[in-house]
Amino acid sequence: MHRRDLLRAGGLAVGAATAGCASILGTDCSPGDDHLGNLDARRPIVDSGNSHAVRGTVVGYLGFEVLLDDGTGKALLEPADFQKKVDRSTVAVGDCVTATGMLDPKATRENAMAVLSVPAEQFDDVGDSHADVQPVGDYPTPHFEVHYPTADAVRFVVRAGDGALAGNVFAAHGDGADRWSDLATEVGPDDELANGMSLTVRGVHGTWITMQWRSPDRTWGRRLGRFGGPGT
Repeated sequence: MHRRDLLRAGGLAVGAATAGCASILGTDCSPGDDHLGNLDARRPIVDSGNSHAVRGTVVGYLGFEVLLDDGTGKALLEPADFQKKVDRSTVAVGDCVTATGMLDPKATRENAMAVLSVPAEQFDDVGDSHADVQPVGDYPTPHFEVHYPTADAVRFVVRAGDGALAGNVFAAHGDGADRWSDLATEVGPDDELANGMSLTVRGVHGTWITMQWRSPDRTWGRRLGRFGGPGT
């Protein structure tokens, strides 16, 4: 069997895994010891230090991470070494992957989806998957200008909506998250974000705000501001 380079750093291959005979015949890619559906990001995230052994089908990507579906749920797999990234030319959508890693509490909270931090030696592509899961298409990626009108407020101005619906975009900070359409009453949940729309969020000084994009397929977020300003 051929060896497949799975991770790259600075354009050079840095890790490899051996694909088994399943790479020729394919596999049903049944869930691993730990089902992704049990890694519920909606519960309080506790860093237990326990590792999770998972197995599932690659259904998409998000930045440096792989989106995995094992039929019970979805999770993002991120390289444990932040300088490395998954090589998409060898880890393709539709591949069956096995991985062992620990839950990343911070990334899980920000993405509202379980995120596992996986070392290169614990990440294997075992061939084509025959599992009945659907690939995830492109997801809206709205862009914002960030302003700080007062010490306890952050204002977001939409500069590219990219089809995101106001009911699917959340401002998350502290232990909670609010829909854009609930905070900005001039738009409904089915209205698309448009250039120039704005939202002001208030909260505790020094707390970060993450804008999250949620859908039934996948959920992810990005830190964009902090009450009191970026230098707080």
